[in-house]
Amino acid sequence: MSWHFKTTGKVGVIIGLLAALMSIPVSAESVVVDPTAPIGWQKPVAKPRQVKQPLPALQSVICTNTCDAVIAGKIVTSGDSVNGYRVGKISDSSVLLYRDGKQWQLSLFRDQVKQY
Repeated sequence: MSWHFKTTGKVGVIIGLLAALMSIPVSAESVVVDPTAPIGWQKPVAKPRQVKQPLPALQSVICTNTCDAVIAGKIVTSGDSVNGYRVGKISDSSVLLYRDGKQWQLSLFRDQVKQY
């Protein structure tokens, strides 16, 4: 007994459909869903880590009509920013720095760094 198939009938149509389906490109953007995940669950998104800069050193204060300071090698005035800290009031011997709602007082004479 010999089996003979013609490719022009139903089998030909099925082979043609399979060939057409196999030629459709699969997108890399297609979403793979975990069938074991709870309904409505979404994978948590990683938050970028914020790198906190160390407290910069006060190196010098220069006062004429207003005071400027040298902090971490940069000449700054009140309102400037250095290493992520906002420069506040500059006096003849200290500078106030602000970041994230906190305040630091840098002193020229290194008595102590005060955090308020």
